[in-house]
Amino acid sequence: MTGPGSAVQYADDIIKLSDDHAEVWEAIRTLPPSQAQVIALHYYEDYSIAQIAVALGRAPGTIKAQLHQGRRKLARLLGTGPDRRST
Repeated sequence: MTGPGSAVQYADDIIKLSDDHAEVWEAIRTLPPSQAQVIALHYYEDYSIAQIAVALGRAPGTIKAQLHQGRRKLARLLGTGPDRRST
């Protein structure tokens, strides 16, 4: 699910709007390297999915999946989004 209220949209908003960039980067560093790479390229370097695919030598579908998985994990790590797990 990627509509309003989804974990992906929630993480997307956090990455774009967060005033605490150190907290966001700390969370990104905990992601698997492949997910951290695509998150950093997409949000901080403004690469499109196609550009990331070319730069990393991966299929665009793989990039989309890694972005989706990374955003879901960031939603759990950074806030109270719909996919947050209680600890």
